[in-house]
Formats: sequence, C-alpha cells, structure tokens
Amino acid sequence: MKRQLEIAKHVNLMDEAMLLLYYWINKGDISEVKMNYLDDNLCSIDRQNKRYEIITAVFHEVTEKLKGKKDRIEYYFKERGSEFSTLGALAILWGLHDYNNELLTYEERFHNIDEAKKVKTFAGIIHDQEAVNKSSEEFQTLSDLVRFIEGTPYEKEAKWEAIRIYNNQEPYYKEVYDILAEVMELIGRHSSKIAELEQEFYDYWSEYQKDNDILDTINEKLKISWNSEKTTLVIPLLFLPYGITITITEPDTDMEDIIRISFLMNKDFIITERKINKEDVINVGKLLSDKSKVEILEIISKKPCYGKEIANELNLSTATISYHVNALLKIGFIKADLISNKVYYSSDKDRISAYLDDMKEYFTKL
Repeated sequence: MKRQLEIAKHVNLMDEAMLLLYYWINKGDISEVKMNYLDDNLCSIDRQNKRYEIITAVFHEVTEKLKGKKDRIEYYFKERGSEFSTLGALAILWGLHDYNNELLTYEERFHNIDEAKKVKTFAGIIHDQEAVNKSSEEFQTLSDLVRFIEGTPYEKEAKWEAIRIYNNQEPYYKEVYDILAEVMELIGRHSSKIAELEQEFYDYWSEYQKDNDILDTINEKLKISWNSEKTTLVIPLLFLPYGITITITEPDTDMEDIIRISFLMNKDFIITERKINKEDVINVGKLLSDKSKVEILEIISKKPCYGKEIANELNLSTATISYHVNALLKIGFIKADLISNKVYYSSDKDRISAYLDDMKEYFTKL
C-alpha cells in the first residue's frame, strides 16, 4: 500500500545554521558541489544551476561575514568522532532527531531538562548508535556519562571538552546561541530566494508521491528500509547540499520519523561521481590497511549483520565497530538496512569493485 508522507513547506533555520557551519569547518569550500550533483531531468540545467547559485550565495555571505570568528566556530563545529557530533551540538543540545528545532534562550532550553535527560541527550549527540544500545537506567548521572564517553571514538581532548561543557553549560550555550543567531539572520536575508526553492521542493515531492511511495523509492535507491506506522516528514535541506539524512525514532515515542533531502537531489537520490583523484586513492588505501575494517567487510560479505553481532565476532566494543562502520558507510563500501529496529550492514560489492576499477584506471593513466 502506497504511504503518503507529509512534505514540509519550509527549511528549519536553526538546523540550516548548524549544518552550514558544520559543512564550512569539515568540508571547506562549497564550490565542488556543482561537480557532484546530478542534473534533475525534470527541470532545465539553468534552473538547477540557479538552485546551486542560491545555496552558494548564502554560504559565501555567511562564511565571509563570520571569517573573523572562524577559530571559535572551528572549536564548536569540528566533527569529533561521529557524523554531526560537535561540541557546538553539545553546547546547544542539538540533534537531527527533531523537525522543529528552535533557537531558544538558555533558560527556555533547560526549563524542563533534569540531569538524567541531559546525560542521555549528551550521550546521543556524542555517539547515537552506541547510546541506542543502552537503557535509560545507564544514563542518570555525570559518572554514567563519563563512562560512556570513555568507550567512544572521541579523541582524548574532545572527551575532556565535552565534560567541561556539561559542567559549565551556560557560557558555552550562550556563545553558540550568539553565533547561530547571527547565521540565521544572514540566511534570512535571502528568504525570498529560499522561498522559491521551498515551493519547488514541496511541489516536486507532492507530485511525485501521487503515483509513488517515497519510502519504497528510498529502499530501492539507498537500500534503507523500515516499516513505520508513524507520520514521516520530508524536509528540504540547504546545507547538506547533495545529502540525505534519515532519522528513525524509537517505536514507543510520539516523535515523527524524518527524511531530510537536499534541494539538489531528485527521486534518483544519486549524485554524479567525480573522477577519482590522489586524495581518494590515499583515503581508500588507509581504509583498507586497517585490519578491523577489512575483517568487518569479510563478515558482512557472508551475511548481513547488526553492530552487536559484529562486535561479538571480533571481540571489540560496539563503539569501536560503529567507528569503523561509519568510515565504511561514508565511502560507500557497505549498505545499511533497518530491520526490526536494528541496523543491519552488508557489503556493497558492486561499489567496492567500481572503486577498485577506478583506482586501477587512475594509475594506468598517469
């Protein structure tokens, strides 16, 4: 049965501010985006280029205006062990799990947050996959959080910084609040042009799902599937310019599942692959020189496995497995499927083969 999803009409400005700063610090310049997206065959190349130009214009204005604060922004928005996990996210208690994130004052944000909820929120931001495997009883006090952090792939300095933020939240919160408020104001200056993109996004996906099931399309294209009776929201993304994120919430909560899709992506959910370069070769070489990553690929090449199964097989912690799995996911060597609230991993043998062929071509054409 075809499932109708709720299509959002607007971006979330707080999320976009967080993602813009994250992209700036961890990815650098946005100019490469144009080489990586697939032209939408349902609109003209000129229209797709206009979308790109709007996104880059906002990005460049913000980064130019904030370049004098880049050192502090780097402190807050550098990735610290897992995707989207930053000290800024800890300071502001931000995650991609909620569709209506708002920039609240410190007093408003912490009005109804007790220690246990704060500990659990910190753990989820630091390493969501590992936090999901633990019960609420394991997240009650600062001591519980310290034990959790010690088992994650956070670098040593970031672990101490996370605890420092936990113990003295207010000044960190207010500094990130001020940064985000400025970014949101700068993004808002382009509201009329962003509104054009929002309307196009809404019209495209509303029309598409008249005859298609978006969840089935995601399963087919991205190999990510789940059965949910909850409301699923589809939200447009500016500042993961050719990205898609999926948040599947726990069954016993009243929170919606959320799919965030870039304005530059269409129903194919793919981007044009750029030619492999020296940096790609080095990165793949580093990845394949890691014994644990190779062993994970060996295990999931035989049958799909979830994190705990792999951890037991290799006698490693689930946090360590999550660290290796995230690296393999980023390069596309493995696929993930959600089955019965567990994420099962399997190797993408076609992707591995194509990447190795590209590396062979790189060396033969030198």
